[in-house]
Amino acid sequence: VMLSRTSRTLARRTGGSICDRRRDTSPWIMPSMEMWREFALSAMIETAAHVRPDPDSRAVADAIRLSPCESSVLEGCQALLTMMPNCVGEAYQRARNEDGEEWSKMENAYEKIGETDGGISAVLNGMSKWPKSAGVQACGCRFLRLAGRVENNMVKIAEADGISIVLRALKTHRDNADVQHYGCWALMNLAYNTSNRIKIAAEDGIQVFLDSLDRHPTHTGVQELGVWGLSNLACSDENNGFIVSK
Repeated sequence: VMLSRTSRTLARRTGGSICDRRRDTSPWIMPSMEMWREFALSAMIETAAHVRPDPDSRAVADAIRLSPCESSVLEGCQALLTMMPNCVGEAYQRARNEDGEEWSKMENAYEKIGETDGGISAVLNGMSKWPKSAGVQACGCRFLRLAGRVENNMVKIAEADGISIVLRALKTHRDNADVQHYGCWALMNLAYNTSNRIKIAAEDGIQVFLDSLDRHPTHTGVQELGVWGLSNLACSDENNGFIVSK
């Protein structure tokens, strides 16, 4: 299966079969070792993501760490994201506050994929490797905002320098609405933890939230998550004075 998917990936990215010439009779396609590695890792991600009934999140996380290519890192982050429970709004509030069994399943999945299987460290590694890729940064922030729904992961993300990495993404991609939306969302969730609130503020996080709100005045998601993020930061007395002054 892995070999078959590697061949399909190679054919897709080189424009045809590896045993055929291009239609314009250009020279034979001879992928480099780096290309072969990328194709193999891409196939590894695709295969692991389609394992049933439980996708292999550990294998995807390993592939992200091993990949030297932006495209495979993005593909891996997207695969991990699809494995995470992703209910929002009323459904999320109902699961968390009323349906103990459903929330327990979600919490276990967040912790398994995020910490046990190495998803958090892999995604942060990918974001660190490709800081200028808006796609990697946005997808990484989307993953972190889900992983950061549980206390243990909030702590793990902060310990792995995740707060700094998300803040850097927001500062680097100021005009990208997706990065701003999901970056604010990730920080908002991390700010439910008291220590994280202080750390976010100490790393200029309050100003980053304010800049996001200022640059994206018509984006509902950025406005909502930016305000919620500031609200969470304001739960610490140390941050109140600065927020009010701004």
